[in-house]
Amino acid sequence: MKLTTLLPALLIATCASDAVACSDALYRVGTGISYREYAAPLPGNVLIYGATESARDLAAALARSGHKVSVAVDPLTLDAELEKGDIDVVIASYHDIQALDDDRYTAIAYLPVVQSLDEQAIAEQSYEFVLVADRDEIKHYLKAIHRVLRNRSVQG
Repeated sequence: MKLTTLLPALLIATCASDAVACSDALYRVGTGISYREYAAPLPGNVLIYGATESARDLAAALARSGHKVSVAVDPLTLDAELEKGDIDVVIASYHDIQALDDDRYTAIAYLPVVQSLDEQAIAEQSYEFVLVADRDEIKHYLKAIHRVLRNRSVQG
């Protein structure tokens, strides 16, 4: 009678130890990976114009996703960055982008960030992609940047 009890117990113990080892190995493989981070399928050169904490947070998030990110905090820095000629996308408030969008930088795509739905309706008349500051998350910025870069690679 002890043999019939001992044999199933040994079988269960053997299977359970394999399962623990397997899950332990999977856990170790995944260590250090954040599944909440997004990856940019087409990394580009992004310039963020703004001196706010949210602009710095956005720059850090875009850099973690794989984009090369520059931040300009004043008009002089902005002009210096744009003159380099390697910027693909500029993200700035809608009012700042209106001042930037001139004939000197026609190869750059502009992603305006608006503050309200009324401003969004106006901005969408001039820009293909418009982001709303109070509701857009990093994934929306990444999606808009990806679309711009994809459209440029198809056209160019």
